[in-house]
Amino acid sequence: HIVNRIVPLERYGFKVQPVYIMYRSSRFRRILYRISEGRRELWKVMSNIGVALGVGEMLFAMYFLADNILRFIRPGGGGSPVVPILPGITIRVFWLPYLIVAITIALIVHEAAHGIMARVEGIPVDSTGVFFALIFFGGFVEPNEKEFERAPTTSKLRVLAAGSSANMLCGFLVMLVLATSFVRVPSGIVVVETLKDGPIDGVLHRWDVIYAINGTTIRSVWDLGRYMKDVKPGDTLILTTSVGEVRIVAGKAPGDESRAIIGITPPYMSYYSSRLGLNPLLDIHLYLTLNWMFMILTSLAVLNMLPLYPFDGDRFLYYIASRVTSKGKEVRILFNAASLCLIALNMILSIWNNIFLI
Repeated sequence: HIVNRIVPLERYGFKVQPVYIMYRSSRFRRILYRISEGRRELWKVMSNIGVALGVGEMLFAMYFLADNILRFIRPGGGGSPVVPILPGITIRVFWLPYLIVAITIALIVHEAAHGIMARVEGIPVDSTGVFFALIFFGGFVEPNEKEFERAPTTSKLRVLAAGSSANMLCGFLVMLVLATSFVRVPSGIVVVETLKDGPIDGVLHRWDVIYAINGTTIRSVWDLGRYMKDVKPGDTLILTTSVGEVRIVAGKAPGDESRAIIGITPPYMSYYSSRLGLNPLLDIHLYLTLNWMFMILTSLAVLNMLPLYPFDGDRFLYYIASRVTSKGKEVRILFNAASLCLIALNMILSIWNNIFLI
């Protein structure tokens, strides 16, 4: 508020609030209008596919959350963590750069798809722009709400499903890039975290790669485990790494002094070399960036179609239900309650099972 009073930023399209900065741009809106004007028939076909995909994503979201609960409570099962993104609590801080890039791209793609489809369906777009909230960048598109409500149900469904379907499509494109740009067989272990005062602590650092131990190729954490079974604490080991050969002395495992370790701790990550001729450090960062993009794009696509306010799936289901029954509001409330319970139970079980850092 102080900044807004000193400098008339809103005159230039900026809005500054305590937790976010927003910039509205008529240029972005003109770009969306221009894109939507070309190949309108193709956009129509894609939007119909998007509606079908949106229904599938909604059903999968409900199924995944319900099945994940069963996997948590089933003996020997292991559910996937469902927790909010809290740096240092639910996600390690060093993943943040990749996460920020992935979320930024996902939000821009998502909102742009909404805007393009709104224009294809004849719904005006009031404003577009970008925002910065806490640590995340993103884009936004605001279709005219009155015109949106007047539009036919099929048009509403196409607009609502466009964001998630675009995210899912981009996610599969990223997966294709991953599959074609990197060798499928790992060729080493990436050092992500080390045991404090362990054998490799201070010798190797994050993003270094271990290729072999005493001449034996180590392609994965499983290879490492098999090799270390025959090693005793105090044995000398020569590691072939991305920074050259290093000599260490095998240490004792905490809580089991008869077991030898080199001091790598979770999260474990295999090294996949790229087909682009890059050095290992660039390979790792490119792989992580693409991998996080794939995870965020596809996860956001599914989560956004969950029938729970304020996700798009909430209104998507409501308009479908209102088309086939006079009790659309009751259906909406029922599915909101069910979705909320599923998410709450997943979060509780994630915490109960001590799943914090990813």
